[in-house]
Amino acid sequence: MILPAALREAGSQLAISMGHDVPPGDTFSVALVPIGGSEPTHYGCHTWATEAFKATIEAALQGNFPEGLEGAAPVVAALIASFVARGKTEPSAQFDGVAAANGLERWVPKI
Repeated sequence: MILPAALREAGSQLAISMGHDVPPGDTFSVALVPIGGSEPTHYGCHTWATEAFKATIEAALQGNFPEGLEGAAPVVAALIASFVARGKTEPSAQFDGVAAANGLERWVPKI
């Protein structure tokens, strides 16, 4: 899953609310830059999301939020946009492929 940098904290809070992370939350820990870029514009995480997780997010996108998740529409919309249905493959290669398909690559700090 990939979120714009502006939604990173909200995405982590959503993951905590759903029981997929613990405070302070760091679900979206992979910094991404536009290919050839120098500053992170997005953050991602790799997950094997269950059908129940996907159904919860899709229901929220339609306005049916579980208790405590009301108001998360921008994060939910971005999460849905980043879902990629794939067979189980090597996680790192799949994540990098999804990032590249969206014009992004992992950020490597300049030393």
